[in-house]
Amino acid sequence: MSKGITKTDLQDFKQEIIREIKKSTGTNLIEEFTKNNRWVKAKTLIFMLGVTKDTLRNWSVKGIIRVSKIDGTLFYDLNSVKKVLEENASIIEQNPNS
Repeated sequence: MSKGITKTDLQDFKQEIIREIKKSTGTNLIEEFTKNNRWVKAKTLIFMLGVTKDTLRNWSVKGIIRVSKIDGTLFYDLNSVKKVLEENASIIEQNPNS
């Protein structure tokens, strides 16, 4: 007798698919997306980086990434995100134990 699929099974499956998409696209996701887009909404950047909305807000307040507000909607500059990622990548490579 089969048990059937539960809501938890579907949620687990969803998370597994998201992890696989992120893993398969990896660092190329921002590179590919920036070819046609420079400014993105928070939801897109949250998905791309796997961070929270609060993290994006903190980064923009601290001046780590550039943000523009139009009619109450925040748009994040992918070029500044890419620059920060590249700068921090060299730091991690120099300090692999960090």
